[in-house]
Parts: sequence; C-alpha cells; structure tokens
Amino acid sequence: MATFGLSERFTLESALFGLFGGLLIAVAASLNLLLRGRITGISGILTAISSLQLKHSKRSWRLGFLAGMVACSAIVAELVPSLFAADPVDPSIMTAIIAGVLVGAGTKIGSGCTSGHGVCGLPRLSRRSLVSVCTFVFIGVVTATTIGSTGVRAALSAPAEPNPFVRWPAFGVSLVGLLALLVVTARGGARPTSASDVLESTSFDVVLSAVLGALFAGGLALSGMVQPSRVIGFLDPVEVGWDGTLACVLAGAVCFNLVVFRAILKRTSPLLTCEFELPTSRAITRELVGGALIFGTGWGMSGLCPGPALCALAAGKPVAIVFTAAVLGSQLGVEQVQERMKGATKITPNPAPAALEAAENGCAGVDGTASAAAAKWTEAGAPPATSQVAAQSPPDRKQVQMPARQLRPTMLGRQTSVQVGARSG
Repeated sequence: MATFGLSERFTLESALFGLFGGLLIAVAASLNLLLRGRITGISGILTAISSLQLKHSKRSWRLGFLAGMVACSAIVAELVPSLFAADPVDPSIMTAIIAGVLVGAGTKIGSGCTSGHGVCGLPRLSRRSLVSVCTFVFIGVVTATTIGSTGVRAALSAPAEPNPFVRWPAFGVSLVGLLALLVVTARGGARPTSASDVLESTSFDVVLSAVLGALFAGGLALSGMVQPSRVIGFLDPVEVGWDGTLACVLAGAVCFNLVVFRAILKRTSPLLTCEFELPTSRAITRELVGGALIFGTGWGMSGLCPGPALCALAAGKPVAIVFTAAVLGSQLGVEQVQERMKGATKITPNPAPAALEAAENGCAGVDGTASAAAAKWTEAGAPPATSQVAAQSPPDRKQVQMPARQLRPTMLGRQTSVQVGARSG
C-alpha cells in the first residue's frame, strides 16, 4: 500500500553525511572556479573521453580530474566497502544501458547534469540552470514514481556486490594514465623558469585537477550518492517513504557555493589564469529543456548520473561500467549529429579580437607560450582593443563594440586584461 512519510533510511546520521559530502563537493567546485575559472560539471568533464572535437588544451585537465575521481573512489571503496555495497535498486544490465544512453544524450543536448546545473549553476543564479534543474527533477520524480507504483522496479534491478578484480585495475589505470599525462604535458610545454611558470604550466594544471577530482569523488561517496536507492528514495517517496539525503547534499553544496561563488566572481580573473570560463548563453532553448527531460528520465530509471556512476565504476561495480560506457557512447553519438547539423551553416569567427587580447595581455596558455596568432596580429599593427571590430564575413554583419578593459596585477605579478561587464550564466 502506498504511504507518504520519511524513509527509515533517512536518519540524522545520513543527513549529516549528506551535508558534509555536499560541502566537500562544493569546496572542489569553488576551488576549481577560484584557481582556474572553470565550472565543475562532470558530464562536461567526461567529454575528455567521449568527444572527438575537444581541443587538447581542454582535454588534459579533464583527464586529470577523472583520474583523481577514479583513484579516490577505489581507495574509499577499499577502506569503507559499505559505501559501495550491493544496493536494492542497483539497475540491471539492460536498465543501465537504456538509462546510460538517455543520461548521455540528455546531458549533451541540455549542456549539463546535477553538478553543472545544480551544484554550479544555481549558486550563480543562472536561469538556464534553474529551468534545467526543475525540469529534470520533475521528470525524474514522474519516472521513478511511475516505475515504483506499477511494481516494475524489481524487474529493472539486479543488486550486485563490487568486484575487487575490477577495482584495482581501475585504480592502476588511473595512476598510470595520470603519470603518462604528466610526462606528455611536461614534454610539450616550455620549461618553467619561475614559480609563476610552474603554477601556469599544463602539468601543474593536471595535478591540481586530479586533487580536485579526488575531493569531488570523496564528497559523492561519503554523502551516499553512489547508492542508487538514495536517489530513487528522493525521487519516489510513495513506496518506502521519502529519503532526503540528496536534498541535504544539494543544500550543503548550493548554499556554500552561493556565498563563495559570489565572492569569487567579484574578482576580475581567477588566481592562476587570465579569465573565467563561464557559460555565455542565457537563452531558455528547446535543447535545454529537451535535454533535461531526457536526462531526468534516465536518472529516474536508474538512480545514477555521471559522477556517482564513475565512482561506482572505480569501486568495482560491473553495472556502473556498462552505464558509463553507454553514457560516453551516447555523448559521442549526439556530438556527431550536432556537428553534421551545424556543419553547413557554420560561420568562421574573426580571430582578431581574441588573438589581440592575448598579445596585449601577455597572457599565455597554461603551457607558458603565447599563441602564434597573437604575435602575428601584434606585428601587423592590429587596431586598439577598444575600437569597433567588424567581422570578416559576411560583409553586412553588424559591428561589435569591444568592451572596455582594465589592467590589474594578478597574484603572480602579471598584468591581466579583464572584460568589464555582467557575466552570463
């Protein structure tokens, strides 16, 4: 018989662990924003594996972050195996495949999941993130409640214990991959000659990302979000009562970031790079809502999303391997479709403003070298940054007024050019 009330699993202890785990997740996201100006969205970070279009400069730190998540999860699973024990609603292999495809497609189309839109978007007061979160939570509730009330949840589930023979190879691969990545990035970049060069190097970026990934994974594991029943208990309160652990995680993460993000974004630049990498679109599009609907359906079916699934994979849960593979394959498929759809109408932007900015600022990439395009525009006598710049094609394109800029020294003692104006989210 359907009942409404609190689940027996939702105790003061689980609530406190949820809040603590949410704080760890928030700290990792805040440090990533403060130091490198980046949004910590796990579905976007997974594009380091699933995307063929991602630039190498954007791939390396993502791989480091994922390696840190895998290594930390394997260690936590060994030390506290109960966190990754067999769960009553662990999805079956077929459920994991279907849900993984939906989650991968939804996060790619809708540009984010619970971490990007929830943990990082809501604290920035992003309307897009608010719409996305409300949409995927709503459809997640509808999906989970429908499955529970019709009695098919048992048919979609197959509880399974973690396999240590999967855990340790995953741990080894993450460490070997991280070391190989450090070797490649060290050889590819300029040799650092000062402390500031070291902090700006790609190798340091990879190490920093691995540490933040480990912190993020630790928060997911300790909060209980790697257990699908915690998520299903939040989305479906009818059968066994409401489990508010996920609400505690989100409350801890969003409230912390709401304060810290606001302070960080008052700065004109992050501590270790030239500018913040924030979303630029503010439009509430069909893709945003449609992607959230697709993601929410897969989330409500399985109780898994990309971050917890990656942690469960590292702990040795076979179903998480299947789910993650389905997410990656789905993301790749959607990317290929998107590229084909926009290929014929793609307009090549004018490289002058970005190249000129890099030349004016002396702002090099994380490998310590300025772009060749910036040097070329400087030698050619490019116009001042405050002038109006017309796009190269087509000829009737409206001229764009470049924003005023101000120079300020960063903590590394270098002049940094920053756009003055409202940030979009």
